[in-house]
Amino acid sequence: MSGDNRTADEVRESIQETRADLGETAAALAAKADVKARVQHAAADKKAEITEKTAEIKDAAVEKAAEIKDAAAEKAAQVKAVAAEKTAHVKEAAAEKTAQVKDLAAEKTAQVKDVAAEKSAQVAGSSRRPRRPPADWRTGRARPGTRPSISSPTVARPTWPAGRCRSPPWPSRHSASPRW
Repeated sequence: MSGDNRTADEVRESIQETRADLGETAAALAAKADVKARVQHAAADKKAEITEKTAEIKDAAVEKAAEIKDAAAEKAAQVKAVAAEKTAHVKEAAAEKTAQVKDLAAEKTAQVKDVAAEKSAQVAGSSRRPRRPPADWRTGRARPGTRPSISSPTVARPTWPAGRCRSPPWPSRHSASPRW
Protein backbone atom coordinates (compact mmCIF):
# COMPACT_ATOMS: atom_id res chain seq x y z
CA MET A 1 0.00 0.00 0.00
CA SER A 2 1.05 3.44 -0.60
CA GLY A 3 1.42 6.20 1.92
CA ASP A 4 -1.51 8.21 0.58
CA ASN A 5 -4.17 5.69 1.16
CA ARG A 6 -3.63 5.23 4.89
CA THR A 7 -5.62 7.00 7.44
CA ALA A 8 -4.38 8.70 10.53
CA ASP A 9 -5.72 5.94 12.76
CA GLU A 10 -3.83 3.26 10.90
CA VAL A 11 -0.65 5.28 11.18
CA ARG A 12 -1.15 5.68 14.90
CA GLU A 13 -1.67 1.93 15.38
CA SER A 14 1.44 1.20 13.40
CA ILE A 15 3.41 3.64 15.57
CA GLN A 16 2.09 2.01 18.76
CA GLU A 17 3.06 -1.44 17.53
CA THR A 18 6.53 -0.24 16.67
CA ARG A 19 6.85 1.40 20.10
CA ALA A 20 5.76 -1.85 21.81
CA ASP A 21 8.27 -3.87 19.76
CA LEU A 22 10.96 -1.36 20.54
CA GLY A 23 10.06 -1.49 24.29
CA GLU A 24 10.31 -5.29 24.31
CA THR A 25 13.64 -5.14 22.52
CA ALA A 26 14.95 -2.51 24.99
CA ALA A 27 13.75 -4.63 27.94
CA ALA A 28 15.50 -7.69 26.52
CA LEU A 29 18.69 -5.72 26.05
CA ALA A 30 18.42 -4.33 29.57
CA ALA A 31 17.86 -7.85 30.93
CA LYS A 32 20.97 -9.07 29.09
CA ALA A 33 22.93 -6.17 30.45
CA ASP A 34 21.74 -6.83 34.10
CA VAL A 35 24.15 -9.66 35.12
CA LYS A 36 23.02 -9.75 38.76
CA ALA A 37 19.40 -10.38 37.80
CA ARG A 38 20.45 -13.03 35.29
CA VAL A 39 22.53 -14.84 37.95
CA GLN A 40 19.66 -14.69 40.45
CA HIS A 41 17.27 -16.02 37.83
CA ALA A 42 19.67 -18.86 36.91
CA ALA A 43 20.15 -19.68 40.61
CA ALA A 44 16.39 -19.80 41.14
CA ASP A 45 16.06 -22.12 38.14
CA LYS A 46 18.82 -24.42 39.47
CA LYS A 47 17.26 -24.37 42.94
CA ALA A 48 13.90 -25.43 41.54
CA GLU A 49 15.61 -28.13 39.47
CA ILE A 50 17.57 -29.45 42.49
CA THR A 51 14.44 -29.41 44.66
CA GLU A 52 12.62 -31.40 42.01
CA LYS A 53 15.50 -33.93 41.71
CA THR A 54 15.69 -34.23 45.53
CA ALA A 55 11.98 -34.99 45.70
CA GLU A 56 12.39 -37.62 42.97
CA ILE A 57 15.36 -39.23 44.79
CA LYS A 58 13.47 -39.15 48.09
CA ASP A 59 10.46 -40.81 46.49
CA ALA A 60 12.71 -43.45 44.91
CA ALA A 61 14.41 -44.09 48.29
CA VAL A 62 11.05 -44.44 50.03
CA GLU A 63 9.93 -46.84 47.31
CA LYS A 64 13.14 -48.87 47.59
CA ALA A 65 12.87 -48.96 51.40
CA ALA A 66 9.32 -50.28 51.10
CA GLU A 67 10.53 -52.97 48.67
CA ILE A 68 13.36 -53.95 51.02
CA LYS A 69 10.99 -54.00 53.97
CA ASP A 70 8.58 -56.25 52.08
CA ALA A 71 11.43 -58.55 51.02
CA ALA A 72 12.70 -58.72 54.62
CA ALA A 73 9.21 -59.52 55.90
CA GLU A 74 8.89 -62.24 53.28
CA LYS A 75 12.27 -63.74 54.27
CA ALA A 76 11.33 -63.56 57.94
CA ALA A 77 8.10 -65.40 57.19
CA GLN A 78 10.05 -68.07 55.28
CA VAL A 79 12.53 -68.46 58.14
CA LYS A 80 9.67 -68.67 60.62
CA ALA A 81 7.97 -71.35 58.56
CA VAL A 82 11.20 -73.37 58.27
CA ALA A 83 11.80 -73.00 62.02
CA ALA A 84 8.27 -74.18 62.77
CA GLU A 85 8.76 -77.14 60.47
CA LYS A 86 12.08 -78.05 62.11
CA THR A 87 10.54 -77.65 65.57
CA ALA A 88 7.72 -80.00 64.65
CA HIS A 89 10.25 -82.51 63.31
CA VAL A 90 12.30 -82.31 66.52
CA LYS A 91 9.14 -82.73 68.61
CA GLU A 92 8.21 -85.83 66.62
CA ALA A 93 11.70 -87.28 67.03
CA ALA A 94 11.65 -86.52 70.76
CA ALA A 95 8.24 -88.16 71.11
CA GLU A 96 9.51 -91.26 69.28
CA LYS A 97 12.62 -91.45 71.46
CA THR A 98 10.53 -90.94 74.59
CA ALA A 99 8.22 -93.78 73.55
CA GLN A 100 11.23 -96.01 72.85
CA VAL A 101 12.76 -95.19 76.24
CA LYS A 102 9.43 -95.85 77.99
CA ASP A 103 9.10 -99.20 76.22
CA LEU A 104 12.68 -100.13 77.07
CA ALA A 105 12.17 -99.05 80.69
CA ALA A 106 8.99 -101.12 80.93
CA GLU A 107 10.80 -104.11 79.46
CA LYS A 108 13.72 -103.74 81.86
CA THR A 109 11.34 -103.25 84.78
CA ALA A 110 9.56 -106.48 83.85
CA GLN A 111 12.91 -108.28 83.66
CA VAL A 112 13.95 -106.91 87.06
CA LYS A 113 10.60 -107.95 88.52
CA ASP A 114 11.03 -111.45 87.09
CA VAL A 115 14.54 -111.74 88.55
CA ALA A 116 13.33 -110.38 91.89
CA ALA A 117 10.46 -112.88 91.91
CA GLU A 118 12.90 -115.72 91.17
CA LYS A 119 15.27 -114.61 93.93
CA SER A 120 12.35 -114.16 96.30
CA ALA A 121 11.15 -117.67 95.50
CA GLN A 122 14.66 -119.01 96.08
CA VAL A 123 14.92 -117.23 99.41
CA ALA A 124 11.43 -118.34 100.44
CA GLY A 125 12.23 -121.93 99.39
CA SER A 126 15.46 -122.10 101.39
CA SER A 127 13.83 -120.63 104.53
CA ARG A 128 17.16 -119.72 106.03
CA ARG A 129 17.38 -117.38 108.91
CA PRO A 130 19.84 -114.57 108.64
CA ARG A 131 23.13 -115.54 110.22
CA ARG A 132 24.13 -113.80 113.39
CA PRO A 133 27.61 -113.84 114.82
CA PRO A 134 28.00 -116.81 117.13
CA ALA A 135 29.75 -114.98 119.94
CA ASP A 136 28.94 -111.91 121.94
CA TRP A 137 31.61 -109.39 121.07
CA ARG A 138 31.78 -107.99 124.57
CA THR A 139 32.31 -111.24 126.46
CA GLY A 140 33.60 -113.51 123.73
CA ARG A 141 31.18 -116.27 124.80
CA ALA A 142 28.57 -118.00 122.70
CA ARG A 143 25.10 -116.58 122.82
CA PRO A 144 22.41 -118.65 124.37
CA GLY A 145 20.48 -120.65 121.80
CA THR A 146 23.28 -120.71 119.23
CA ARG A 147 25.57 -123.54 118.30
CA PRO A 148 29.15 -123.18 119.37
CA SER A 149 31.51 -122.54 116.48
CA ILE A 150 35.17 -123.18 115.90
CA SER A 151 36.07 -119.56 116.59
CA SER A 152 34.21 -119.53 119.89
CA PRO A 153 36.62 -119.44 122.85
CA THR A 154 34.50 -121.89 124.86
CA VAL A 155 34.99 -124.70 122.34
CA ALA A 156 38.34 -126.36 121.87
CA ARG A 157 39.69 -126.27 118.36
CA PRO A 158 40.12 -129.50 116.55
CA THR A 159 43.59 -130.52 115.63
CA TRP A 160 44.59 -130.45 112.02
CA PRO A 161 45.79 -133.71 110.55
CA ALA A 162 49.47 -133.58 109.84
CA GLY A 163 50.73 -133.92 106.31
CA ARG A 164 47.77 -132.48 104.44
CA CYS A 165 48.97 -128.87 104.45
CA ARG A 166 51.18 -126.58 106.42
CA SER A 167 48.54 -124.50 108.26
CA PRO A 168 44.99 -125.00 109.46
CA PRO A 169 42.12 -123.43 107.46
CA TRP A 170 41.25 -121.04 110.27
CA PRO A 171 43.25 -117.93 111.02
CA SER A 172 45.73 -117.97 113.82
CA ARG A 173 45.49 -115.41 116.58
CA HIS A 174 49.12 -114.52 116.08
CA SER A 175 49.15 -114.00 112.32
CA ALA A 176 48.01 -110.82 110.59
CA SER A 177 46.24 -112.63 107.79
CA PRO A 178 45.26 -116.22 107.24
CA ARG A 179 47.57 -118.44 105.19
CA TRP A 180 45.62 -120.71 102.89
